[in-house]
Parts: sequence; C-alpha cells; structure tokens
Amino acid sequence: MKRYILLAAAAAMLACSKQAEWLDTVEIGTEFSTYEVSYGQGELVVKVWSNGEYTAELGADVNWASLRGADGAGRLKGYGDGEITIDLEKNRGLSRRAELTIVRSRSRVSVDILQGSMLNEGLEFVDANISVGYAGGETVSKMLTPVDADAVGMNVVYVSAEQSDWISGIKIVNNFVIFDVERNWSDAMRYATVVLSTTDALGREVTGSLYVSQQAEGMIFEPISFREMFALLGSRNEMIIDGNYTLTGYVVNDNTYGNGGEIFTVSRTFLDKEAADYTIYLESEDGSCGVRILCKDAESNTARRYDKAVICLNGLTLSRSGGGNDPLRYSLSGAERGNILSTEASSADMLPVKVKSIRELTDDDVYTYVTLTDCEIPVRKGPLSPISYAYSGFMYVYPMLLRDRNGDAIYMMTNTWCTYARNGERMPQGSGTVSGVVVHETCDRFEWDPSAPTDERTFAVGNIGRYQIRHISRSDIDIAERFEDGFSDLICEFRYFNRNYDGLVRNVDDNGTIWSTYPAVADPVGNVNGTLVHWPSGTPVTAKYEWTSLGPVTDEGTFPNLAAGNGVTDYYGTPTTFGLANESFAYNNGCIYYASADAGPAWQAARWYRGTNDYCAWVSNFSTADRDAAQAPMSVQFGAVNSYGTFGAPRYWKAQYSVDGGEWIDLGEYTVPDFPPLSGVKQYFHCPAYKYVNFTFPADADVWGKNSVSVRLMPSRNAAADTSGTGYASGTIVNNVGSGLCYFAVRCNKRQL
Repeated sequence: MKRYILLAAAAAMLACSKQAEWLDTVEIGTEFSTYEVSYGQGELVVKVWSNGEYTAELGADVNWASLRGADGAGRLKGYGDGEITIDLEKNRGLSRRAELTIVRSRSRVSVDILQGSMLNEGLEFVDANISVGYAGGETVSKMLTPVDADAVGMNVVYVSAEQSDWISGIKIVNNFVIFDVERNWSDAMRYATVVLSTTDALGREVTGSLYVSQQAEGMIFEPISFREMFALLGSRNEMIIDGNYTLTGYVVNDNTYGNGGEIFTVSRTFLDKEAADYTIYLESEDGSCGVRILCKDAESNTARRYDKAVICLNGLTLSRSGGGNDPLRYSLSGAERGNILSTEASSADMLPVKVKSIRELTDDDVYTYVTLTDCEIPVRKGPLSPISYAYSGFMYVYPMLLRDRNGDAIYMMTNTWCTYARNGERMPQGSGTVSGVVVHETCDRFEWDPSAPTDERTFAVGNIGRYQIRHISRSDIDIAERFEDGFSDLICEFRYFNRNYDGLVRNVDDNGTIWSTYPAVADPVGNVNGTLVHWPSGTPVTAKYEWTSLGPVTDEGTFPNLAAGNGVTDYYGTPTTFGLANESFAYNNGCIYYASADAGPAWQAARWYRGTNDYCAWVSNFSTADRDAAQAPMSVQFGAVNSYGTFGAPRYWKAQYSVDGGEWIDLGEYTVPDFPPLSGVKQYFHCPAYKYVNFTFPADADVWGKNSVSVRLMPSRNAAADTSGTGYASGTIVNNVGSGLCYFAVRCNKRQL
C-alpha cells in the first residue's frame, strides 16, 4: 500500500481587537494523506490524531465505501486520537477515488482513497475482434469494463488512408459501444480500430481497442476444419494458402505472465524475446488437435486466452515439421491483425476436457491444452528457473523436471523472465496436476548434436524429449505445497552439502561421505538411510555454489531477499517440524554459497578418468528392506553441471544400479553440460544451471526388500569439451576439472491404502 505522510494540521485563530483574547489551538490530522488499496472487498483503517471532537464523511458521490458507525447522513463523530474504519466494496470497474474529509472546528483534512481494479488497466471489450459483412449497418459490441460514457473519448484508426471514414456515429449506451459501418463497395477487405480512452482515479490514461474487419462485396469465406487444412499440404512441407478459408478454434495461451510461448534462438547472443507475444496456440473446437500461429509481430496478435477465434487463412504460410522421432506438428506464419476476423470471449470451462498421464500423450495433443494428472516436481529446492541470472539473456528457458506416479517424466518449460519463475516462492513439493500447452521445444543448453553446425543459425538441435508442457499461468501448476501431501516416498535424498554450518543438518563426515538429508534427524551423520561418495575414495569432494536462490530477482539480476534462502527445508528437533534453511546462505554474482566461505550447498569432485576406459563414479548406497514392489516404480533424480569456467569434465555419462554388490545394470545414458566461461565466447551448449535428469528402474528390477541397493553415475566414454570450451566433445577428460551435483534422490510411491 502506497501512502504519503501528512503533517497534522494546526490552526490558531486570533481575534483583532484592542484587547487580545486567547483561543485554544485546534489540532486534527491523519497518519497518511493517500491510501492505495486493492480491488477486493475489505476494510481500511485510517489513524486520526485530534485534540477534540471531529466529524468525518465521504464524498456524496461515493457509493462503494462507507464509514463504519456513521449516522443516517453518512457522517461519523469522533473524539481525540483514534481510528476510522472504512468498509470497501469489490471494484469490478476501473480504478476509482474517494475523498475522506475530517473537520474539527474550522480546520479540515482531506484524505484520498484510491482503489485498484480487478480488471487489466484498460477499457476491455467482451469480444476484442469483430467481423462485419460487406453490407455494413449498425454494429454493436459489449464492453467488459463498466464506464461512464460521458468521460470516454472515442476515435477510429484506419489501416490505410485509401480505406477511411467508413465508421461513424460512435456512442456508448448501457456499456455497449454502437457505431455505423458503411457498405464496402471495394473488392478488398478493410480494417480499422475503434479506440476508447479515459482517465482513471490515479490520473493515468486508460485505453481500449476494438478491432473491426469488414468483408469486401462478393467475398465468401469458406470454413475449413483443422484436418482439412493439414490436408492442403499434400506431400509438401510448406505452402502459402490461397483462398478465403476460415479456421475456428480456441486460443489456449497468452503472454500475460511471460510464459505464453517459446523464445526463439537467433544466434549465440541474440534471442527473439517478443516471440511469446506473437505466438498463438489454437486448439480445435473438439480438442482433437491444434496449430501454432506465428503473427508478424506482437501488435498483430489481438487474441486473448480462451477466445473462440475465427482466423482467415488467406496469405498465411502453412508448414509441417517433425515425424519419426519428433512429433508431427503444424504451424501457420505471417498472420496480421486482419487475419483474426473475430473473437468470442470464452473461459477455461468451455475448453474440451483433456486429462491424461504423461505416457498417454500423442502427437495430436501438440499445441492443445492438456491437464497432466498425478504429477510432482521431484527436485525439492529452489525456484522454477534455477539459473545464474548473470546469464539470463543467454538462457531464455529452463526445462524443469516433472514426474508422475507411473515414473514417467517430462520437462515443464518456463521462460527465464516469466513473472513467477523466480518470485521468492518455493516450488510446491507435493503432487497434483499440471496443465498447459503440449509442445515440442528444444533446449541446446541441455542437449547438443556435435555434428550440428556451430556457426550462427536459426534452428535448434537440443532434443529433450518428444513432448514438453508449457504452463501459461501459475494457477496451471496445481500441486500441493507440502511433501507429505504427495504420492512419493523418499528412500534417500541429498539436497545439499554441509560440513560446517548449523542452518542445516550436517551431512558430510571427515572421510568425504555425504549422508542423506531426508529422511534425517538433527543428529550426527550416519544415522540415516543412504550415502553418496565419489568412488574410488581418496578424491576430495568439495562444496560448490549454485543458483537455486528463490529470489526475487530484480531487473539488475540481483537477489535482494536473502531471507528466502534457496527453498531447502530440514528437520528441526522432531520429524514433523520443519524450518526454512536460510541463515547460512549468502549471494554474490549470481550464485549461492555459505556466508563464511566460497563453498555452497552443491558438491563437486574431479578425477573421473583412471585410464584404459576405467572411470570413477558418484555412487549412492541405500537400503530398501522396508519397501516392497507395491511401492513401484522406483526412480532416481539428480541435477548435474560441469565445472564453472574451465573445460574438460566428462561429457557423456550413464546411470546404473546394482543389488547386494552384484553386476551393474544400465538405467540409461545422459549428458552433462558445461557452465559458460567467465570470459570468452559462449556456445549454444553452455548451460548456466544444473540440468535435472530422471531415470526409472525397469518394472522387473529386483530391488525391493534388499539390504543394499546402489546407484552409480559414471562417465561412459573418454570425451569432453576441448580446453577452450568451443568443441562440444572434441577433447578428452581432463582429470583436474570437476563435475558437480546439486541434488540426488531415490524415490518410490507410497503404499496405496
């Protein structure tokens, strides 16, 4: 709440006469002269300072606020220092202002009360785009924002001077905008924008736009289904559509929160940051398929989320991509404002219901809105975008790991400047649903094809899976906050490396063994299930900084709110009591480290190659003696990145498991990215963050009820970046260069009741 201090008003009146008379000093004032309150219903308390009786009242034209305890005339009597309580109604219109007047004797104090709007600060129309037939006539459009017609200015902006002055007589009647459209005698469509403007209670100009298109005489639109549009391509992968076809579907995204679409990589150092503003994901009315529409620019995208939109396809480029290992998907590009013929306001409730598990996704789900069930974010620390924000202009998206009850995993795409990517809130730790647009997006920072060109390019090769999901708003992530309210049972979890600090359980012993941090008790290390070591022993494991601070991040890329820590909770005293571990953390230059040393909550080790294809490994050992196959599947998650600013750590790795010291069985292979150099050229495949990975044990794995199960992460070949960092895997492993982890966990499902 923004407030401005008001000095208490004091008045002293002196009588002019031959004999001076003493009059009492009159004091009256309030704590602040201006109060800004939110749009919601509630109350406002105004502190009053007075040395006597006063009367308070609101302006006669204020019908949305009232003085508690006022008389029938709306006046409130008070005496001495105290408080005035004002009851506020919910504001469903524009921001508004009320004046509170307080009078004591001949002194008067005025207080401004400014209430915000529940609407976007604009004059909104129910349907932002309308299409008019060639015959014209009276046209009506309903406004979403309640307005005072006498206070609204009206104007028409035409696309071209040759096609002007065909809209007239604009007026507002009962919140409907009414105007006349002349007959279109030409052979071309024409476009205009009806612009309304007013001033809100804060003195700011507020505008709203209604986009109007009109058919040419004799023009006939031909509705076409999504499947019929796809069939226009025949054997071609791209074509320009020639014909007045129209496509109708639901818009399932917008960029209100900065996560409405993919950000395109143009070169090593240039990103098309406006791409999310001009991307429309249009889902068919029956939900059976979708298409991505790329407008020419952000101004051309006049659609809103959930709008039922009619798109004119004439002149747009239709393209098909994918197939084989990638999903088959379709895009339309080159859309201008005139291609959006009309939009009908709708809501999420009107969308086709599509609820699936990760394994049930198909290519037909791409560019449609889907709810994934029984999901969790299995890395329990940090924000949605745990990157070094010193490189936020370099890495445009962070793929956060998402896992479901079946053990299947998918990446959830979050643009690094999404408003809630790093807003100080810890990620939810339970389970629930995640909704969003199913996409196929790449991430060069996570994966790279070494045969791909390394010069400037306009395409990406970083395949991170067949499907991803892109949430559009924070409410799309409907996951329980508490870990206890999820389906997972943690066998062992390592969330940090702590040898010395009291803010967290100390989990590293003098031999370099890291003990599980969950389940854990605040006792010396060794009393928990699970250890993690760098094998063979003899190579030190050191603490290393990381970037999982919750934020919030300022425009300058700094974290002013150190009290938020990095979102790690720990046991404090009893197994049911948790605290936020923040007192040991500090921040500098985009990373998190312990306050008293350049050592953070991640961990790192060097010496990975022993010669002749013999490698060292991270090895975790744990017991499953009290778990059984009814808790399947078992899976492992971890976050990895190679040494910061130097190159030569292993590129290619494999995950394996063993039972009771038996043979090692492969879980799968993965790559570990290099952190960008502190100076020098950044490559497409450099990653300023830990990469999170998931592997699920085979259904027939004999890992239940065992005293000893081990998982190891080991280099799979002697390949690394060259020492300059420019070659992805053209060098060999350099043994004094480290590779690190910031998280490691083995989990299964809770027993079903």
